[in-house]
Amino acid sequence: MKILNLLFVLCFTGLSAMLYGQDYAVDKKATLLSLTGSYINSGGSLFEDSYHNKSTTISFSPSVSHFVSKNFFIGGGFATSVQSQGSSTAKSFAIGPVLGYAFGTSASTAFPYFDLGLRYYNLTTDNGYNSNNYDAAGREAFMDFGVIFPIKSHIGLTFEGGYHSLKLKMKDYTKASKSGSIFSLSMGFVGLLF
Repeated sequence: MKILNLLFVLCFTGLSAMLYGQDYAVDKKATLLSLTGSYINSGGSLFEDSYHNKSTTISFSPSVSHFVSKNFFIGGGFATSVQSQGSSTAKSFAIGPVLGYAFGTSASTAFPYFDLGLRYYNLTTDNGYNSNNYDAAGREAFMDFGVIFPIKSHIGLTFEGGYHSLKLKMKDYTKASKSGSIFSLSMGFVGLLF
């Protein structure tokens, strides 16, 4: 319990320090904390079933981005999702860094941005039976385009579209590789710490 209290104090102190001296949301030393929910339509050999049906996935992705100079940010985040297709389920987890650029000045009413990232990606499937289940891990490269609309001084809405390319290696004895792609549309909230 003492460790949790200490972590809370350290996080609060760190966030307070980040709030000092920035003029607007994409200024140097500003920070964005975001939580997005996604609707994802997935295709390719990695995600399609034997009838070539695409799957629909709901996912959540928290992230943090820190502006190292005006408009340019680095950060990281993770994504988790659960997918259902018939009697099958798939669970995924991804984590990794991101870098990007946000457009805007202190007079802007919206902040368009784009980012690039690379993540470690882990996938576990269960078809409801004991056969044809698999675990895979590998890399996910992605590119996102979006816009942040401040709705209060330190809270905003974000709308984002992205393209993700995956290459995973099976963890079974075959060690075969599979690839696939994801197109995503996301909406979420952003904490604007400046």
